[in-house]
Amino acid sequence: MHDTFAKKGMSAVPVPYAGELLLLLRTMPKKLTAAEMSAKLAAGAKCGERMLDDRAPWWSWIVSRDHLPLKRAMEDAKEASYIYGRSRLSSASYSPGDPAYDEFLRRLTKIWIEAAGLYGIRQTADTARAKLKDDVREMPSLAASYTLWLLAAAGVGYLGISWLGKSRSKITVAVPDAYPEKDEP
Repeated sequence: MHDTFAKKGMSAVPVPYAGELLLLLRTMPKKLTAAEMSAKLAAGAKCGERMLDDRAPWWSWIVSRDHLPLKRAMEDAKEASYIYGRSRLSSASYSPGDPAYDEFLRRLTKIWIEAAGLYGIRQTADTARAKLKDDVREMPSLAASYTLWLLAAAGVGYLGISWLGKSRSKITVAVPDAYPEKDEP
């Protein structure tokens, strides 16, 4: 994982708290209660605050002077943490696909993306995107497109195999007088 980030421009020494954010995201359980989501959002916001501390020794590593996106992401996470924290009495568990879980994961991922951008780690849109409800909405149209391509490929494959599999009929051409007749004695 370190080599992958080094190729993307991360310094040889990992940025403190960036690893904690990444570990928090990578080890996310598939089912969480509202209280657990609140605690994880608060922890993510705390990591973001520490990455913005201008008295920290790693502050000189920043590449972008635009701190506003990270501050907004932290404020959004704190707001969501408060909202999830108010519903602590609920024992319901949420999993990927539930709007509450997807919004929680989106806000937590946004902190990582903005913090990484602050320290010069740039990711492509495909690697940075969290697979959330927005991406799931696009799946039916993509599935239909892929299904048509698969059907077309299967049809072409079937025609090719049937064409190759047919044995060519042997055509016999009779040519009269092609062989000299033997004289009968």
